Amino acid sequence: MEYALLAVQQGDEGPVAELRQRALEDDELSLVILETLIQHDIDSYRLRQALHELTLYLSRRPDDLQAQLGRGYVWERLQHPADALENYRIVPEETSMLVAAIVPVIELVAAIGLLVPRFHLTAVAMLIFLLGA
Repeated sequence: MEYALLAVQQGDEGPVAELRQRALEDDELSLVILETLIQHDIDSYRLRQALHELTLYLSRRPDDLQAQLGRGYVWERLQHPADALENYRIVPEETSMLVAAIVPVIELVAAIGLLVPRFHLTAVAMLIFLLGA
């Protein structure tokens, strides 16, 4: 399994189908596989597939901040700022108060993004991740 994950991380498409099937199981290894597939699909611009995998990942770990930000990032790339904002706004209770204080800034940036189509929320999301992780 490790070789298949490493191969996919290096851009090999060969093991992807097998890994997608294995990711459907509900265990810790499937989460590692999903993390690899998500990054692979984002890098390959398979955004709908990445969104599906992020949703599956979050069904198993709903409070995972990095996965929430990742799903927001994908929604943003799919030009769905409202959906991106929904994911960016989720701040787990154990996250620092500083992160919670940034949520109004995200809302402002999202409002600007609705007016300026090419404006992205990713910089703010990354700031939240760095400050809250």
